[in-house]
Amino acid sequence: PIIKGFTLTNGSGKYLSDFLGFVGGGICIYAVSGFKAIDLIIINNSGDRGGGIFAENPGILTVDDCFISENVSSTGGGIYIHGGSSAAVINSEIKQNLGDGIYNSSSTLLISNTLLNENSGQAINISNNGDRTLLNSTITNNGYPQIYVGWQSPNLNIINCIISDDDSTTQLLVNDDVLSSNINIYNSLLTNGENSVEIESPINTNIYWSGSNIDSDPAFVDTASGDYHLSDLSPCISAGTDTITIAGVLYSAPTTDLDGNPRPNPAGTSPDMGAYESDKGVDPNYAGPVWYVDGPAGLPYGNGGPGAPFTTIQAGIDASSSGDTVSVKAGTYVENIDFSGKNIALLGENRE
Repeated sequence: PIIKGFTLTNGSGKYLSDFLGFVGGGICIYAVSGFKAIDLIIINNSGDRGGGIFAENPGILTVDDCFISENVSSTGGGIYIHGGSSAAVINSEIKQNLGDGIYNSSSTLLISNTLLNENSGQAINISNNGDRTLLNSTITNNGYPQIYVGWQSPNLNIINCIISDDDSTTQLLVNDDVLSSNINIYNSLLTNGENSVEIESPINTNIYWSGSNIDSDPAFVDTASGDYHLSDLSPCISAGTDTITIAGVLYSAPTTDLDGNPRPNPAGTSPDMGAYESDKGVDPNYAGPVWYVDGPAGLPYGNGGPGAPFTTIQAGIDASSSGDTVSVKAGTYVENIDFSGKNIALLGENRE
């Protein structure tokens, strides 16, 4: 079955058993071979499990282009998924639910191009066996910890994601009842960096923290107004990767962002971290011969190319080769510059 283009609201769930109670305030999916929820608004529903969506053994489950908000449940306020062969939550917003944004047990799961914010429980709560992948998603200001890994042998890959919360030092927690788990984090921003990953079961958990990860303010446009697009000063711009292979599996950044804009933008640049793509992408292969410097612009991702200037004159000189030009915007630069014997032209915007 496919449900597409509806608003589902004020549901109170279906009674399944004394153990499960009333489940699936918006949608109840039970023991089917597959299900697609597309272009839905699922808001203000409640259930003992799965306030927005409850899926027990749903086969192949796809949640695409859905807005899931203000639903209530003690387990899976937004989405509850247990069993099934695979599940994908893509191009969606899951926000301000009472309970977990997504609860997932005993299945593979892909979360891509998705914003999870201001859910009172964990943004993502995973347990039992299965490989889970978070790709180009923004996870911010949810309950503690934002990502919870517990029980049995769940594996987790985090690629091109922003996981940010100023109120907590721990963003990802691996519980002490994990029997074995592999966690790989690439090209992602986590508030407090590697220290934000708390491992209660260190003997049973293998974690790979890539040098491509960053720890800084993601510089969203306006979090007070719920705008989690990247400002022009965000260090997440062009900090993602097009493709990466983990344990023999190739993962690729989605070709569009949550708004449907092209990723990367412009074409030929490196993709951004998070669910939204800026149009300030940087060409990773830029090689001059003109190197641009603009200290006042203060772009943290600058590589000296057009639209992505360095912030210091010395950085422009260091990148240049003999015969190149370093073009410097007007501003105050407090530094000692060393030409390192290079025959280059260093030009200010104007003499004055």
